Amino acid sequence: MIVLVENNTLFDDVFKNLENNAELYDFVHSLLIEGEVKHFTIHDPIIRAGVRYGFFRNTENKVSISNKIFELLMTDYFISKNLRSKKQVNGVSQLMRPAGRKWLVSSI
Repeated sequence: MIVLVENNTLFDDVFKNLENNAELYDFVHSLLIEGEVKHFTIHDPIIRAGVRYGFFRNTENKVSISNKIFELLMTDYFISKNLRSKKQVNGVSQLMRPAGRKWLVSSI
């Protein structure tokens, strides 16, 4: 999809909003990368923020990403960050979050 390889202010805002809100970042990461299913309630502050930014929608009382472009954009962003920050420690591959918080630990 050609639109995903272009840089624009909308995409910059998506990344800025993810990076400036650690809880939202972790929530979206768990949806897209870890495949977790989350119950939708607008009263949850993280879900409310995601709706405000245009990231989330309510699909049969489950949180889903609002559109395919955002879904592909954020998934690509997380994968790129994971690969770039991959560390090797004592034969264990660790994908690290900024500030050293672990995302995922898997054996090599």
